[in-house]
Amino acid sequence: MMNKDVYIITCSKCDKENRYEDYSCVGPDQRESIIDDSIMTYTCPHCGEKTFLKHPLTYIDPVHHFIVQYGQDKEQFFHGVEQLRTAPLYKDYIFRYTDSWLSFKEKIMILENDRDDRLMELYKLALKNELDEEMPSLFLFNKEEEKELMIALNPNGARAYFFNRDWYDIKENDPLIKKILKYDTSLMVDNTWAKRLYDYRISVSLCEVQTKLQVRTYLIPSYDHVDVGDYVYVYENGERVLGQVMTKNFKNIADVPDHLHFIEKALPIETEYDNCLLYTSDAADDRI
Repeated sequence: MMNKDVYIITCSKCDKENRYEDYSCVGPDQRESIIDDSIMTYTCPHCGEKTFLKHPLTYIDPVHHFIVQYGQDKEQFFHGVEQLRTAPLYKDYIFRYTDSWLSFKEKIMILENDRDDRLMELYKLALKNELDEEMPSLFLFNKEEEKELMIALNPNGARAYFFNRDWYDIKENDPLIKKILKYDTSLMVDNTWAKRLYDYRISVSLCEVQTKLQVRTYLIPSYDHVDVGDYVYVYENGERVLGQVMTKNFKNIADVPDHLHFIEKALPIETEYDNCLLYTSDAADDRI
């Protein structure tokens, strides 16, 4: 599960150009090199100067079913998620995007420990409000052996707080929070997202879909691009059927009825030509 990219870089100390190979997509076998930053560290073979390189990196965990993306173009990643969601292999995966290296490492630690990073961001906000520091800290989740910690970083130094599991369990079982987490499909989960959740200001996109039998309201995932007139797949009476989007609107997530379901990826009307392309693609994959 490793893809390499090649860079030509100039050493900041000796000004010599060097060929640098590094990974663009890795899995758990490269986890430690992410945590200790070595995957982003380059040592010049001429003078020994060490340089921290920031380049896009995708982490895929097939055991805990999540993908975290660092540094790639955001819209490109969102479009990629839209495509991946159509594949059965990735249907139940959690997808996250961040442009922060610290956050990238933290997301991996949170998700591999089966914690919900959305609740963790809410917890960090609650902790920040409780401490009411003159210079607010940056809080990061960490796990050492069996101890779950929140590390507070600010110019005055670093401190560690034990993670309050009781708080987490209470929020996880709160009916309104459960509903919000059920319907939220955000790909960027950070402090800004947590503030919206804290104030219950998270909205979702809804649409009315016309099938052969009826018109019903469905939810649109945040990463899916859907317009009025598009054809989408929905589940109706237990069957997956094709329907057409008739209207679109936004609603506060707290006001969304509990029984709604998501549409599947928007698709154009399939033609014999489309089916031929699909068959050709599948055949090529089989040969590979």
